[in-house]
Amino acid sequence: MFKIILLALFVLTIVIIRIVQHKIYYHFKVVERDKIYRCGFLSNTGLRFVCRKYRINTIINLVSEKELAKDSRRYIIDK
Repeated sequence: MFKIILLALFVLTIVIIRIVQHKIYYHFKVVERDKIYRCGFLSNTGLRFVCRKYRINTIINLVSEKELAKDSRRYIIDK
């Protein structure tokens, strides 16, 4: 019984880790290491995380102001 509970906790932990990774790295992909990356809309936390991890200095946002006004989840971060 102890082994089943331990296995269930292990599987649950893996599932939670994958969900968190999906939230942080929403469609994030390396196109060419140290040059080009692409992603869907990242949260502020996700954006900060990938910028630190991959040492990204410049971001080109292709979302128009009209699209930005429609979706209140989107933020513009200036550094």
